[in-house]
Amino acid sequence: MRSTNSLIAIARNRVWRSTEQLFLRYRSHLESRQLAPGTINLRLGALRRLAYEAADFGLLSADLAAAVRRVKGVKKLGICLGKWPTAEQRQALWQAPDRHRLKGKRDRALLALMLACGLRRHEVVALTLDHLFALKLYAEENPQADYALGRFTP
Repeated sequence: MRSTNSLIAIARNRVWRSTEQLFLRYRSHLESRQLAPGTINLRLGALRRLAYEAADFGLLSADLAAAVRRVKGVKKLGICLGKWPTAEQRQALWQAPDRHRLKGKRDRALLALMLACGLRRHEVVALTLDHLFALKLYAEENPQADYALGRFTP
């Protein structure tokens, strides 16, 4: 509802040459409010879905619905949500277990998976040998693939 109200407010300000121009102006309005890319994409997606439904029910022409589809979302580059450890903190965490003991080797392997692959605790616990074999096969079949496992050095 918030998306449509904002769009209607922008649309009332002037006469628009095209629907696509109106939606681009709406996107720039959202960006000027310094909203997160995910929030902007969510609002644009809501309007796209509304346009799809309106076109399906004959309330909006196919040309106008296509114009709405052409408006691209905002790219989410380099955004890390939450609190991420620094390189020094990752190194210290990985080196904390005693590498000479069996438990320490296990713990370092689990930490390496978590740190290199960005896995959460429940994801690491749910891993099976089949997952690791699948990763190994994928790496062998795709040598150009960028995978972190096997070359982890925190």
